[in-house]
Amino acid sequence: MKKLSIVLSMLLVLSLLLSACGKNNTDPITKWEDLDGKTLAGFGFAISETEFADMMNSALNITLESAVIVPTPAEMALLVQNGQADAGVTHVYNAKYICSRNDDLDYIVGGPMAASMVFNNGSGLKAEIDQAIATLKENGVIDNLKETWLSDEAMKSDPQPATIETIPGAETIKVGISGVLAPMDYATADGKPGGFNVALIGEISKLIGKNIEFVNIDPESRFLALSSGTIDLFFWNFYNSFITEDYEVSEPYLEDNGALIIKKAAD
Repeated sequence: MKKLSIVLSMLLVLSLLLSACGKNNTDPITKWEDLDGKTLAGFGFAISETEFADMMNSALNITLESAVIVPTPAEMALLVQNGQADAGVTHVYNAKYICSRNDDLDYIVGGPMAASMVFNNGSGLKAEIDQAIATLKENGVIDNLKETWLSDEAMKSDPQPATIETIPGAETIKVGISGVLAPMDYATADGKPGGFNVALIGEISKLIGKNIEFVNIDPESRFLALSSGTIDLFFWNFYNSFITEDYEVSEPYLEDNGALIIKKAAD
């Protein structure tokens, strides 16, 4: 009995030591695999924190200490700044925007991803918007929009509204935007929508002959808003593994990469 007690005590101590190793992992993050044993923040995912952690663990072959999901990139960045998360996951354009406004933050580039639009399956929007995207790539409009909205200089500028022309008597499609994912979409000081995605859908509306009505939605409610008919499409800057057969995804209109936002090391 005494020997069994000693063995159990040793196992308990070992368990505590292993647990402490994960929670006290203070090694710097220089690559994505360094997230092992760390706390990772995300935003706007329509999944649970457990599902988010499982997805990242599987993709990177790591074991996160914990994961947290908040509504917006700004809240995610604040968690990193306050030491409540070791890193936050987003995409490069958003990371550049955040880091250009926060000198204490930096980012690490990850694997490729693409920006697309998501529709209800069978809505009929995919074919005409895919054609419009192809046209805007061929005629250089998308490249011009990238320079206007996504250049390093544009990242430092105050948010500007995007002009959307109205077509008299035309059908209207409702486009969901969060207003918090700069520089892709955001709300200006007077509440007007701006950003690359907003300017892009304005150009698409000219080609497909439909008016645009913007509907503000919480990032985590995008799929619900689409399936309920509150919106007809939303912009998607994450991985397509989230998309089920109930939805259709447009051809990519912008190539991007994943990004980890981290706190800069002290000099």
